[in-house]
Amino acid sequence: MATVIKNNINLLKDYFQKDQPGILFINRISEEINIFYSFVIEYFIKKNKINLIKDNFSFNIYKDLFNTKEIYLFSDCKAKDIELILSKDINAILFTDYKNYKKFSSNTNYFSSYYYMNDIKFFIQEELNVNEQELISYCILNPYLIFSEISKYLVNQNYTKEIFDKKKLNPIYDVRKKIFDLKNSKNKVQEIYLELKNEAQLKKINFLTY
Repeated sequence: MATVIKNNINLLKDYFQKDQPGILFINRISEEINIFYSFVIEYFIKKNKINLIKDNFSFNIYKDLFNTKEIYLFSDCKAKDIELILSKDINAILFTDYKNYKKFSSNTNYFSSYYYMNDIKFFIQEELNVNEQELISYCILNPYLIFSEISKYLVNQNYTKEIFDKKKLNPIYDVRKKIFDLKNSKNKVQEIYLELKNEAQLKKINFLTY
């Protein structure tokens, strides 16, 4: 039986280096966090020169003449989709809800995206060799922006100093920073809940404004 490894980045790294990695389950928490893991998946896909096939259930039954390794990526799998995928002899990464994650993942590779904060920090520092703490903190608070923020930083490392002070004026940034700090404290469930409600309200106001 597979086990959950808290350092999900190393698990992904090892997965892509195998000749036949098989099935990997990732539980969905939010679209923002899924975007981060999708970015990491595509990073390792390119690094290992693998052919990525997204959300395509028309499985190729013919063997590739050039023996190119293929990995399927499914962004939102329901139970019937998972049963179909498991019946095929393919390599695939499946994002699914917690119910299906618990039901189907026990005999395959899997990890929980609840560790996304540790994974973002590890990926940026250890894989990308970037140790800019402001950038890391901002990406942890905004997982869906990791690609754009990292890209800008790698092009212009003064970007961090010039831009982050402006971003700190964003009230949503302030709320997320507060939530992040509260999560690192014990017995702060009620305060976290109130800040999450505050964030939702601010997002609603921003949407109506723009």
